[in-house]
Amino acid sequence: MSNISEIEAIVTNNISTIYRTPSPHNTQPWVYEFKQDKMVIGWDSLRILPFSDPSNRDLFLCLGMFVESIAVLVFDTLNKEIIVNNCLDIENGIFCEIEIGNNLSTYKISKTDLITRSTNRKLYTAYTPCTHSEIDEILSSELVSMGTHRSIEYAELLDEADSIQLTNTDMCLELKTWLRAERKLNARDGLSSLLLDLKFYEAKALQFLFTPWIHRAFKYINIGKLLTRSRSNMLKTNSYLISFSINEEFSPDDLLNAGRSILQNWCLLNKNGYSL
Repeated sequence: MSNISEIEAIVTNNISTIYRTPSPHNTQPWVYEFKQDKMVIGWDSLRILPFSDPSNRDLFLCLGMFVESIAVLVFDTLNKEIIVNNCLDIENGIFCEIEIGNNLSTYKISKTDLITRSTNRKLYTAYTPCTHSEIDEILSSELVSMGTHRSIEYAELLDEADSIQLTNTDMCLELKTWLRAERKLNARDGLSSLLLDLKFYEAKALQFLFTPWIHRAFKYINIGKLLTRSRSNMLKTNSYLISFSINEEFSPDDLLNAGRSILQNWCLLNKNGYSL
């Protein structure tokens, strides 16, 4: 008879759903192992972004989302919660460990919500206007503070951030590494041009421009600002931006909880018909 634990069985049976968890540049950096009744979660050092994410903030956020995916599946299968222990070990790439805890009566989202979660990278104009109160009524978090804001107020900051990233050769090399130019969706990781709403030739051109020696040469003509102006700013619309707030001196545990909250609310908004 197999000695496989409950949590290992759940993860094994739902691996494709778990791997839909969002991650920066879709690097899918998580690694894990099972020790008796516990699951130890860490990251692959070859799938992190040292220039785009030097503080590991986005890495720890996506690991928090990974934990939340497992929490949802444990509830769907056993009607139980998970217990998360933060045992951060940077040197060995260990983030936390989880185990199955007590019974729960309800959970905000389900396995179906994880599977149907989507991202819209196109400008979305065919919509019925919504309000702060409508969105705030859907949002739910016991883990972090959050707020709803008019997107247009942050549009200039998005342009500035994109320009900084696209002017940095090291960051662009990371983009080149994970950008997949595709005519048919095949990529199991990385940034597929189809999902980024890029034409195949546009993605190939970006891969060329992001080659380090070529990018350094083009920096003299302010390539960052030129590339920023070539795309539509998705915040310059009648839309809303949701912010998730943690302490300024944040800990990995703060980011784990923020990541869990982000995935919960992403699914809740999709579930209620909102395009994200």
